[in-house]
Amino acid sequence: EVETPMLVSNAGGAAARPFETHYNALDEDVKLRISLELYLKRLIVGGMERVYEIGRVFRNEGLDTRHNPEFTLMELYQAYTDYHGMMDLTEKLYRHVAKEVTGSEILHYGDLEIDLSKPFERLTMIDAVKKYANVDFNEIHTLEEARKAAAMMHMETAFFPWTIPAPISYVTEAITAPTPACMPESIWLTIKLSRNAL
Repeated sequence: EVETPMLVSNAGGAAARPFETHYNALDEDVKLRISLELYLKRLIVGGMERVYEIGRVFRNEGLDTRHNPEFTLMELYQAYTDYHGMMDLTEKLYRHVAKEVTGSEILHYGDLEIDLSKPFERLTMIDAVKKYANVDFNEIHTLEEARKAAAMMHMETAFFPWTIPAPISYVTEAITAPTPACMPESIWLTIKLSRNAL
């Protein structure tokens, strides 16, 4: 476990607006971190094989029943693996915590039963949106088409950034956030970029 700086000159590691403040002793403008990621990855590059941090992050954005500008985040990284290895590690972590806290790998949320003992389904965000929302982003080629697809999910599209991947994530949030009932299985969502998307 490590502890990394909260006041940073470059608030990176996520797409969010940071809080800004002034460091009087150094006469320097700084930001409150929006993610734990960058310093943890520096430690991996520096030779630590496994690191994690549980810490506060600050995002100067919306406030509603699901978003608070400051919250506690846990991030972990390990060397000599890829995102499949990280998914395996995280699945084991979920199972272990569920068993320790509830005595079972099967959780109940209202009328919904969530079975963490089974391997999590692994889908790209595009495949998950197609499966659970019937929106095929492989057939969407313009921002206007993406906005129309998001509007079908009753999502506000006025604030979409000017790229298509953003509406994909908004539609994904629309089908997962209100209730997990529409996605009853434990799944991993991954992003798959083509050369054209870069």
